[in-house]
Formats: sequence, C-alpha cells, structure tokens
Amino acid sequence: MALSKPELPSSSDEVDRLSELPEPLLLQILSFLSLKFAIRTSAVSRRFRHLWTASPSVNIDRLDFHSGVAFNDAINRFFRLRNPSAPLVRISLKSYLLPPNKSVINWLNSAHALGLRELSIHTSIFEAFFPHILSFHSLQSLELTSCASWDLSRRYFLPATFKQILPPTFLATNLRSLHFQAKLSSSDVRRFIMEQNQLEYLCLEAVPYHAVDIFSPTVKKAKLIFGRVEPKINLSFPVLQFLDLSILLHPRLTKFEVEMPLLKKANLKIPYVSEVSVPVLGEILRCFCNVSELSIHVGDAFPDDTEPSQRHKRLKQAKYQFHLIELRKGLPTFCHLQNLKLSMCFHKYGISDLICFLQNTPVLESLQLHHVEFSEGWESKLPQDLEGNDQHVHFSNLHLGDTKIELVRCLRGEGHHTKCKRRRMSHSVCITKAKVDAILAKHMEKVTAQLTSTMQTFLERLNLPPLLTDNPPRQSHLPTQRIGV
Repeated sequence: MALSKPELPSSSDEVDRLSELPEPLLLQILSFLSLKFAIRTSAVSRRFRHLWTASPSVNIDRLDFHSGVAFNDAINRFFRLRNPSAPLVRISLKSYLLPPNKSVINWLNSAHALGLRELSIHTSIFEAFFPHILSFHSLQSLELTSCASWDLSRRYFLPATFKQILPPTFLATNLRSLHFQAKLSSSDVRRFIMEQNQLEYLCLEAVPYHAVDIFSPTVKKAKLIFGRVEPKINLSFPVLQFLDLSILLHPRLTKFEVEMPLLKKANLKIPYVSEVSVPVLGEILRCFCNVSELSIHVGDAFPDDTEPSQRHKRLKQAKYQFHLIELRKGLPTFCHLQNLKLSMCFHKYGISDLICFLQNTPVLESLQLHHVEFSEGWESKLPQDLEGNDQHVHFSNLHLGDTKIELVRCLRGEGHHTKCKRRRMSHSVCITKAKVDAILAKHMEKVTAQLTSTMQTFLERLNLPPLLTDNPPRQSHLPTQRIGV
C-alpha cells in the first residue's frame, strides 16, 4: 500500500512562535544585539516597532555606521524614543573618536536618568568627561579602556606622567567592578580605588607609571597588567583571593612589596626578564608562598638589558642561559601549593630551577610543564614520554609515596637514561593523551568482548542464529537444553 504524503499545515494553522514570547524575554534577546541591528528589528512587526527602545542594555559601536552623522542620529533617536519607565541597566560605547564632549555628556546624563548601573566606554580619549562620570552615584560597574592600548611586549617605552584630573570629591563610590585603562596619575588611581567601599573585582590595564601604590580593603579578584614600572610596586589587598598578574620586569624595578594574606590562586606572566631582574622575580614568588594553585609563564630571557638589534644574535648562544631563581636566597616553602603550572624554557638551568620548586612544595599533587623554546641551543631538557614528546608534560599524584623523589631523580638524569627512566615511572605519575587513549581503547575492547559473549549466549538460549563477528563465538557454559519461544 502506498504511503500517503503528510499534509502540510494551512496558513490558518501556522503558529507565530516569536509573537508568543513574553516581552521580558524579547527584551533580553534584544539586549545582546548592537544598536544597529536592534533598530532593524522594528521592521519585523507592529509589536517590534518600538520594542528596541525599551531594551535594558544597549551596545553602540561606531564601526556599525557608515558615518559619524548616522552614529550620532542613532544614539539621539534611541534616547528620544526611550520610555522613561523602562530602566536602562547597561550601556556600552565603542568609538575611536567620539563627538564633542557636550554630546557625550548629554548621552551619559540621559542614561543616568534611566537608572544606569553598568557603563563601558572604549575610546581613544575619555579623560575630558571622566570627572563627569564620577558624579553618577548609581554606577556599580565601570569599564574605561583605550583603543590605543599599550603593548606589553614593548620593552623600551618611557614611563608616562599624567596630570591629576580626579576631583576632590565624587559620588561614584559604590562600584563593584572596575576595569581601568586610563591616563591618570598614580595618586589619582590610588585615591579612586581607595574610595570604593564595595569594590570586588579590579582590572588595571598596562599603563606605565613611575611607581605603583594600590590599596583596596574589599577587592577579592584582581587582574593587573603593568608595563614598565620603576622603581617600585606596592600592592595591598587584605581579602584578595585570586590574582592575575602580568608584569614587565625592567632592570630599574628594584622593589616589589605585596600584602595579600588570603590569596589562594595566582597567575603570573612575565613576557621578558633579564638576569639583573632575577632578585625582583624572587620577591614576587615569595609573595605567593601561601597559594594553593600557581601558574607561571616566563617568555624571553636575556642575561642583560641587551639592545633589540643584538638580542637575536645572543639568543642563539646557549652560553647566555641563566637561573631564574636567585641561588643565594633560594625559594620560600610553598606550604599549601597543590597545583603548579610552569611555562618556560627548560634548559639545563631551567631544570635546576624546576627541581628547586619540587623541593619546596611538600604537598604538591599536580605538575604541568610547557617548554618555550627560543632558538637553537635552547632545546628542552625535560624527560621524554613514550612518544618522544618533551614539550608538554603532566605529572599527577606527586603526593603519594616516593613519586616526587622518583621524579626528581628522573629530572637529574640519575641511574638509567632519562627516556628509559621515564618509561619505568608508574602510570599515576605520568599521564599523556596517548596513554589515556590506549587505556580507554583496551577497556572498550574488554567491554565489547563481554557484551558480544553475553549476546551470543542469549541468542543460543533462544535458538536464534548467532551474531556475525570477526572473532569466533565463545563457548557457552550454560546447560545445553533449549528454551522454546
């Protein structure tokens, strides 16, 4: 009998799912769109004609508009048609060059009148209207970043000196999140952060200063990116629990003082370090002696502050390798460190530094190593796995038995060759992707064999033909009588 084709629903039976959505959900969807595409939704239906003007969040990008006039008209239209009863929670403004300050201030005042709580501005110059932003007492999140950001890999830019533009008093003291990359003086940055009574997250982008002195009694999570800072850095966060620090260790940086007694997790990134900066690196590591998780990345390493034109030549000369740990003072004891990630060049001195780490981490459980090779002569000295890989290594369960002692002997090359020694290490010590895949494949093969045997037995009992398999069916140990169906 021929199958009948399914009947298509008529136009009267079709359901408009989009129109059935409640208005709060539609507004939430519109809040993820940029202003340009939110305006275009007004052509969907009569219901959407003015719905975009009630969105709780607006994202404005200058690149979405073909001209500055269209950009200004779109923003003016948004605030002109806006329903005063609909609160505006967040506004994001991205433009390399903003219109005159009067227009920007009018936009900000209109947003503040609608109950603005989160403000994000990404532009080249915002210092002119920054004091006006500080008059918004309802702000809870503030992000001010510059389009022309500093490149942390640049090693020879001069520290910048900025004028003090922070007013004596301001109302924006209830911020919970602050992302800052402003051309402010060090004193303005310190005073502005100290005035925040509820600040929990702090992000300072790479702005070069003569000195850094930051204090916050409430920050729990911080991300700090410093360029060239001289001569000292002083950080005080009594309740900080997580720190992501990227810093350029310039030879003129001589002092690094930190007060973070509750710090539990830290990420340290150093794109460039010279031999004269090793003592400062030791001071930074001593500030992290109470953490339970630590990640360290060290980029280029040079024996002195060599000119850029000579670095490529000296990079090929392995004789310029040096220790990243000050041998005279050594490392502190990381009493609570359980997880350690190291990304650096593991030449012969790097292996010695790694052994020093292992000897000062009594409760270490997991160790991840990534070799960063600069040039010829800087090959990895890490022990190889079964596949000959010495670039990425992961060790686990180092707190069990003599696992760590065995690892230290392996790194020192004592006894057999390091490659053979590595093969003798237990499966709980060295875990690689290939080994995990092999274990899973072996386990799946065993499970498949058991399932096949069970199915063969079941089919024999039901007097059904056996399965077609590559392997011969296993003999059943059940009684030979057949069970009729």
